[in-house]
Amino acid sequence: ITATMQTPTSMSLVSSATVITPQDTNTSNDIGSDTLTICAPNLTISTNHQEADAFQVGQSVMYTLGVSDGMAAGPVIAGQPITVTDAVPSSISQVIPSGNGWQFTSSTSPTATMITATYTGNYPILTGDSLPDITITGNLTDAAAPTVINSAMVSTPLDSDTSDNVSSDTLTVAPAPDLCLGLKHAGTTCIPAKQDVIWTLSITDAASAGSVLNGPIT
Repeated sequence: ITATMQTPTSMSLVSSATVITPQDTNTSNDIGSDTLTICAPNLTISTNHQEADAFQVGQSVMYTLGVSDGMAAGPVIAGQPITVTDAVPSSISQVIPSGNGWQFTSSTSPTATMITATYTGNYPILTGDSLPDITITGNLTDAAAPTVINSAMVSTPLDSDTSDNVSSDTLTVAPAPDLCLGLKHAGTTCIPAKQDVIWTLSITDAASAGSVLNGPIT
């Protein structure tokens, strides 16, 4: 007998068969059964920032967290919740998570904004399935320079391999610019009446500051 596994509701299945004939002298051994153990799931997670590769203090940043079940893994069934946690560094402010099918809670500490996302969509999650992405946005503060590392973790109780349950993303962050304006008129200190005056404006960026990556300068 050949069959294809469809959508399991438990992590083991029992198959049984019975043989019958009127002349059977011993019916106690006419039933056979076999227990099939379903492979455990193996969730993986990816963490990637969107948009630019070069960031600067004061800019916004958006992360995308992706969760999927391995191609050779078993399902995540109902009652085995999937949870994603992301300790967003405190150098990123105004942190906002979003994602279809996810329920979010957050808490803050001196070092991080802890985002906890629990998947509330449809179960089971089958082999090779990907869950809806989680998006996390925030703003880069002065403390984000020169780099900020954001790490996220996914978990489910029966995960068979936790070595691929954590992923990180590193941003290179330049300091904010510090523009300096100089204003000086040409000619002598004393300007006669009815004489044209020429002013020169000079704009420089402080040596210890970051470059102006995105204009305009007005």
